[in-house]
Amino acid sequence: MNIISTRTLRMILCTVAIIGIAGCQGRRFSLESLRPRAGTTDWSAEPVSVIGSLDGPVCVEVASTGVAYVSNGEIYADGYWADDGSGFISHITSVGDLDIPRWKNSNPRTVLNSPKGMCLLKGNLYVADNTRIVRYPLHIDGEADVIEVSGAQKLTDVVSDGKSLFVSDLQAAKVVRIDGDQITELHAPTSITAMAFHNGALFAVTSDSADIYEIPLTGQSPGEPFGLTEHFSKLSGIDVLEDGTFVVADSRANRVFTVGRDRKTVKMLVELRTPPAMIGVDRWRNRLFVPELEADQISVFSLGGRQ
Repeated sequence: MNIISTRTLRMILCTVAIIGIAGCQGRRFSLESLRPRAGTTDWSAEPVSVIGSLDGPVCVEVASTGVAYVSNGEIYADGYWADDGSGFISHITSVGDLDIPRWKNSNPRTVLNSPKGMCLLKGNLYVADNTRIVRYPLHIDGEADVIEVSGAQKLTDVVSDGKSLFVSDLQAAKVVRIDGDQITELHAPTSITAMAFHNGALFAVTSDSADIYEIPLTGQSPGEPFGLTEHFSKLSGIDVLEDGTFVVADSRANRVFTVGRDRKTVKMLVELRTPPAMIGVDRWRNRLFVPELEADQISVFSLGGRQ
């Protein structure tokens, strides 16, 4: 066996080092490459609080001020779609306290039956209520009014792009676009349970096919699914984070998931004891609100990770 002298070994190591340095001249090496790159960290959710004293909470809508609104349907009185005048909206402060349990209540002048999805637009809160939309002014002491939706069967959610309203119909396989007095119908998949806007695009989740769709605003087609049905059971809520990550609720699996910007990577974010409904995200404070209608409560989580 040949024994290499110490001097020879040093020469070999120096040669290897020189070759290595020469080979890296076109690609600079820095300590930054050893650190996690921005946007590669998974989102996480840590429990913050539980807001109780609700009655069948379905949806949470969060304003930029941090104030949140909760639709309550008292669904176990006469059913999820009953026109029974038992619905109400709760008000949550920016620090997460339920200060007005029945901030907007059903009354003879403005009946609220089984409120579900909600959105904020130009100082008003719009609420999907079975076959119509109820509009509540936020900053003035005015009466609510009702927007009738012709041909509506089961309205589940209402969202906005900052200009128009978009209302999903679970049974009619369509999304109705409302621009003042102008009504336009968009083709959509059946059984839409919730919707969200992000960067001018409209997304929806479905309960029967348990998938996410991007719905073309041209209205000519229902759009293509992401192809994620193997990961989900019955989707009930959706929101989109600032970096483009989708957050979806699965009411049959009792879980909330994230779906990456690649529209393929699915990871569990939150596991619950009861079914989650229409989730809401406070993007300004990185908070996730998860209504649990069977438990009459909202679980609040702090979001961390990607920035």
